[in-house]
Amino acid sequence: MTKQLLNKGWTFSHGEYKVKNCEVPFSMYSVLLKKGLIEDPFYRDNEYDISAMSNTDSDASVKFDLSEDVIGSKVVRLSFFGADTLIDVTLNGVYLGKMSDMHRRYDFDIKDVVKEKGNLLSLHFYSSVEYTKKVNEEYAKVGLERVGGGHARLRKVASMNGWDWGPRLPDMGIYKDVCITAYSDGELCDVGVRQIHEDGKVRLKFSAEAVSFGDERIEVTVTSPDGKEYKCTLDKDRSGGIVIDDPRLWWPNGYGEQPLYSVDAVLYVDGAPVDANSKRIGLRTVTLHTENDEFGKEFVFDVNGVRIFAMGANYIPEDSLIPRIDESTAARLIDNCLLANFNMIRIWGGGYYLPDYFMDMCDECGLLIWHDFMFACSAYLLTDELRDNIKVEADQNLRRLRDHASLALMCGNNEIEQVFVDFKVKDVDVAVKDYIEIFNNILPEAMARLAPDVSYWPSSPSSGELFVDTGDPDRGDVHNWSVWHGSRPFKEYRRFHFRFCSEYGFEAFPHLKTIEAFTKEDERNPFCRIMESHQKCRGGNGKILMYLSQTYLYPHTLENLVYASQLLQGDAIRYGVEHFRRDRGRCMGSLYWQLNDCWPTSSWSSVDYFGRWKGLHYAARNFYAPVLISAHENRTEMTLNISNETMSKFTGKVVYGVYDNKNTAVMTGEIDITVDALSSLDVYTQELAEYIEKHHTDRLFAFRLLNDKGETVSTAGVLFCPPKHFDFIDPDISCSVRKNKGEFYIDLSGKAFAKGVYIDFNGFDVILSDNYFDLAVDGKKTVKILKSDVKLTKEMLQSAIKIKSVYDMDKD
Repeated sequence: MTKQLLNKGWTFSHGEYKVKNCEVPFSMYSVLLKKGLIEDPFYRDNEYDISAMSNTDSDASVKFDLSEDVIGSKVVRLSFFGADTLIDVTLNGVYLGKMSDMHRRYDFDIKDVVKEKGNLLSLHFYSSVEYTKKVNEEYAKVGLERVGGGHARLRKVASMNGWDWGPRLPDMGIYKDVCITAYSDGELCDVGVRQIHEDGKVRLKFSAEAVSFGDERIEVTVTSPDGKEYKCTLDKDRSGGIVIDDPRLWWPNGYGEQPLYSVDAVLYVDGAPVDANSKRIGLRTVTLHTENDEFGKEFVFDVNGVRIFAMGANYIPEDSLIPRIDESTAARLIDNCLLANFNMIRIWGGGYYLPDYFMDMCDECGLLIWHDFMFACSAYLLTDELRDNIKVEADQNLRRLRDHASLALMCGNNEIEQVFVDFKVKDVDVAVKDYIEIFNNILPEAMARLAPDVSYWPSSPSSGELFVDTGDPDRGDVHNWSVWHGSRPFKEYRRFHFRFCSEYGFEAFPHLKTIEAFTKEDERNPFCRIMESHQKCRGGNGKILMYLSQTYLYPHTLENLVYASQLLQGDAIRYGVEHFRRDRGRCMGSLYWQLNDCWPTSSWSSVDYFGRWKGLHYAARNFYAPVLISAHENRTEMTLNISNETMSKFTGKVVYGVYDNKNTAVMTGEIDITVDALSSLDVYTQELAEYIEKHHTDRLFAFRLLNDKGETVSTAGVLFCPPKHFDFIDPDISCSVRKNKGEFYIDLSGKAFAKGVYIDFNGFDVILSDNYFDLAVDGKKTVKILKSDVKLTKEMLQSAIKIKSVYDMDKD
């Protein structure tokens, strides 16, 4: 078999522009931007002018030669593994066909068209904007103009058309390999692996698909992490299996290790090896349980018989320009997830199917994947072409994703069932009929045929009953936006006992350095045109200030406003997560919206476009800690809870006390505690009125959790009034930087209680072990530098460090 990539030497043309020597991946915007022919669409309000380029078509072409052996092969195939989106394909003047789904692979038989020298492959990209205009008219005729249209029927990254966190840049181009495959003997098309876990053993069942022109044999070798090999030859029906007597199980992050087994299949034709297929698998079971229980219907992921509490966030495309997404951007983002103690991320249905390298990385680190099929927030009216595309798209992506250890769930769509309920789409017969065909027939049938061991959930959110109460807290998963969109206070989270909260969020401004990257100096008022152009949630900046007015004093500078918004964002999501984790057993998952950004913007993300952690991501590192202490306050009555999301019993001590604003103790105490594995336990309740009376504005309740070695595991504190009313005094925080065994530490000391202590550095970025924290009790804290974008020295750290707290919020 011969494979020849056609990834280099492309010429791309758009209107007056012609760019030579483009390399896959490329797109209209990425190519023209790289060559300096257009302005950066992320800078200021350039998006609005540049997006107009999507209204017209583009062309691309590449010339190539082939060897005589390739030309003489029985099979000569041209494959596009990912192209965006409406494309005519011509080779040597012969029309091969069209592509209309960027989520799938297209194969063209070119045996009778290709030649040895001087081949010319030409692509014509049609404007998706013009396509959507025509389809929008069709949708309007049946009353669906608010819930779909052209972008729904078009199998393209939906968010390219704009979303409430991203720009409208409907691109066009090639974002995965273009390849010619030739052979005369055979091809190993697919190898699937099923796992049967019984009596401490794992039986692997293989099923293969192949093409062969001769006497065929398929051999499979499984290699354990320690090098032990298991071999089998598949039967004539291309099936077979082995038994692993001493399996090493794969676990999600925080529950155990992630050993991976190699599965190598080789196709022999007439005794000679002609093709191979390799993958790595983790030996595990992952099941979504939705059975009846005392509260309604559970929604919980079971891994190897252990019911886990899912902790993570929702993932969106890493960049609006898809060709700029690669293994390095994925690795950085996944590392950020691990540093914040995630065990799951949800892949949102308005983006794209994750590439293999992303799934591989998640397999290696134990990050579970909830993966939506790529349908979001729209009614999808079927045509024959769309129906065929959906079937092929589901087939191809399931074959690619199904055997990854990290894959926990395939979900039919994002919020479409909710759209049908909220916008009365369920009254439109054709929309209901097509919804049922796609999400209750086509996709479940593909799952049953290709990935029977992977759980399927039809829509998120859903009660599990079609078009019935998608926000039911007693069953299914929920998207709860009463806080933020509903303008409700943070305590609203405590009114509900959700089974699984798969989407909820709160916005903040990005880091000041990020704002400076897309604005001029005089464009940094949050309500000016440029700032609002980078805020896609209508009225979002005003809503941040509305919530801010309820909690903190008004900041006098943009830098302090950014700081305040990020502190507020962390407060909001922490309030929800701590409640969800205290409710473990009833609630079994928290996936906040959203993990990342696709451009520099104000949004719900916890990590901004440039990889800078917002206050929320530091908060997540704490509220997703394996063992967490939190407080449920009821006026002046305080209940402390320990959430233990580990596989071991936790034994330790809780130290607590009431302190004044100078960190002087008014009352202290401590208790020994033991908390079972995978459980949540209230360990202390006390009425504190006698210590707080007449002191609501200058006293706080602080507490910390120590393990059996006396090491601090988790800390927190509660004020008895909004921070804007608390009598802060100048904490006069001092710090020193030290280096120990090649790592840098920052020792801080304050002379009074300091809330929301924030550390930053002029001129470079670092990730710290903690940030936006309180200095309470003894007023001391040591923070470790985990990562930096530059090589550090003690002197540069000491000279560049900046520290502030809530005390400084209204200062100039």
